[in-house]
Amino acid sequence: MAATPSDSPWDIADRAAGVLAPESSVFESDHDVADFGRSLLRAASGATANPADAVVASTRFAADLARLPLLALARFLGAEVPDPVPVDANDKRFTDPSWTGNPAFYALRQAYLATGRLSEELIDAARLDPQTEGKARLVAQLVLDAMA
Repeated sequence: MAATPSDSPWDIADRAAGVLAPESSVFESDHDVADFGRSLLRAASGATANPADAVVASTRFAADLARLPLLALARFLGAEVPDPVPVDANDKRFTDPSWTGNPAFYALRQAYLATGRLSEELIDAARLDPQTEGKARLVAQLVLDAMA
C-alpha cells in the first residue's frame, strides 16, 4: 500500500516494519512511550514553520564549517585564532591540550560544537511548549554526546 499525504511518519514506519519484520507485531507497537522521537519531530517541523530563524541558524552553521579549514591551517602555522564556537568552561571533554594544539582535533572539536549550537538554535526556532522542548533538547544532547 502506497503512502498517502495524510499518513504520519509513524504509520509509514509501522507498515514498513510489518513488511520487513513481520514478527515486530509481537512487541508493543508504541516504542516511543516518552514521546522523545515525536518531540524531536515536532522540533523539526516547528523549525520549518519558522524559516527565518532556521535559515539564520543554518547559515551560521555553514559559515562555521566553511571557516574551519582556514582556522585549522592557521593553528597549524602557529597563529592564535579565536574559536568560532566557544567551549563551555564546564565541559571537561576538551581540556586535553590536543584539542587546541592539533589542527585536526581542533577542527573536529569546532565542528562538534557548531553542530550542537545548530541543534539548539533549531529547537529555539521551533517555539515548542516547555515539555516538548525539554524532550527535544534531551534527545538532541544525547545524540551529540553519543557522537562525542
